[in-house]
Amino acid sequence: TTAVVGSTGSGKSTLVSLICRLYDVTGGSVSVDGIDVRDLDIGRLWADVGLVPQRGYLFSGTVADNLRYGKADATEEDMWDALRV
Repeated sequence: TTAVVGSTGSGKSTLVSLICRLYDVTGGSVSVDGIDVRDLDIGRLWADVGLVPQRGYLFSGTVADNLRYGKADATEEDMWDALRV
């Protein structure tokens, strides 16, 4: 499993879009395991790649309410641990 992470505007979405062939490069190439993605079967490529686009969403309520959205029984210590991450 590989995750593509980085700051806003660093090119994460562009890189993943190129790997998945949502659009093709206009110069050069994009390779996965040394193989140009344009040479891969698009159906197989899409079957092998999981894409989870980031969508910002603000929930109403307190920070604690939002943290408990992911773990309803979170203790105060659990929430502080999550905030430190």
